Parts: sequence; structure tokens; C-alpha cells
Amino acid sequence: MIKLTKREEKAFTRHLFLQLFIEEGSGRIVYHFREHFVLKVAKNKNGYLQNKLEVERYKKYGGEKLAKIIAYSKKIIIMEKVKTIDFDNDKDKAMELTKWLDEICGIDSMDHYDSQGMRENGEIVCYDYGDSKKTYSKRLKKDLSIREWVATKGADELKEN
Repeated sequence: MIKLTKREEKAFTRHLFLQLFIEEGSGRIVYHFREHFVLKVAKNKNGYLQNKLEVERYKKYGGEKLAKIIAYSKKIIIMEKVKTIDFDNDKDKAMELTKWLDEICGIDSMDHYDSQGMRENGEIVCYDYGDSKKTYSKRLKKDLSIREWVATKGADELKEN
């Protein structure tokens, strides 16, 4: 039996996560988790806020048009995995969901048009709904990066809402 050094352990861990890695956003990293799920891990304050918003919205609007949250904590969300959609073939369904996200949830449709996916049964759902028009527009007005915005004002403004 061989005992791994810290360096070897780190290399194996990095390799494992690279195999499971899906995408990295401003506040979270998304990984494959088992066959039918993804793991969203907050990497900074913005990620914690995105997780909080997703959980709140899921509790309020349910999983009919939002990807289902299976489990959550402050740092981690386990969510159903959906396939990316072909907008040319599914444009009507995608536009219907975009309108619902904008009007009912207050999620900026322009920001989330590419965050829609298809369940195995053909339903189109939003799988990234952890931002809002209000927070997004404030960042744009100030022309700040997400990290700068959260570090300066974002966290306090979101706590008030």
C-alpha cells in the first residue's frame, strides 16, 4: 500500500474535479453529481447569494418551470440535471418560459435565455435562476464586476430585500 503525499493527493483531487467539472460562473462552480444531478458550489459571497435566491424561488414557484432542487445548504445546491436545448427547434417553449421568468419571477429574460434546459420528458425549465433584475441592473448601472459589486454593496442590498 502506498501513502500519497499532499502533492499527489492534490493532483488526484484536481483530476477528479476536472472530470466532473461542468461550468464556472461568477459565484459558483457546477459539477456533475451522479447520473441525474448537478452540484452547485458557492465560491464567494455572490455564490452564497445566488444559492439563497434559487432556494427562495424554488420554494415559492416550485419545480414545474424551475429545475428541481433536491437538497441544499448555504454553500451547496444539488439540482436535477437537464440537457441543453436547441433553441431553433424549441423556440416557442423557450420563449414561453422566458416570458414567465421575466413576468412572474422577476428574472431578467435576457440574462437567463441560455439557462434553459430540457428534462427527459421534454419539459423546458430554467436551471440557473439565482439572480434578479434588481441586482443585475444595479451591477450594470455601476459598471462593476460581480465580485466588486458584492464586495462593495451587493450583499447588504440583498439582505434588505
